[in-house]
Amino acid sequence: MIAAHLPDPGERGLEAVMVLEWTPAPFGIHFLRNLVDGRLDGKTDVGALIDQGREVAPHPEILICPGFSGDDLERLLPFLRHLGSWAAPVVRWEFAESLLGPLGVVGSLYNWAWLETGYRLSDWQGQAVVLDMDQSPLVGLSVIHWQGDS
Repeated sequence: MIAAHLPDPGERGLEAVMVLEWTPAPFGIHFLRNLVDGRLDGKTDVGALIDQGREVAPHPEILICPGFSGDDLERLLPFLRHLGSWAAPVVRWEFAESLLGPLGVVGSLYNWAWLETGYRLSDWQGQAVVLDMDQSPLVGLSVIHWQGDS
């Protein structure tokens, strides 16, 4: 849950509150692989992350690339050869945040909420891959599926 409040100028108060509740549930997003690479020298190996993700999910139903604007896609270009079966037309690519522009951490949380809603509404049902990549050296890749009935 994220709640935002914009206090009047000069007024004291909280600008935002974020609450994460971690409890076991009979249904929800289940992580099969969660990978992060963020080298300070900027030589993050996105290809290695993709290769490891493909080992777990050779044919995901959906590939979600949050945080991408047109310029950010250039960062993925050197690693396109690693996509393999993920580049096939049967894998649906989604750019959840692209219409809104880069939102950083808030955008990432928005994308995860968007993904979970897609599962609950049966917009997709199989394995999903989330590739978090923006201007920073940090890149994340998660392979997930929906577990149980909602």
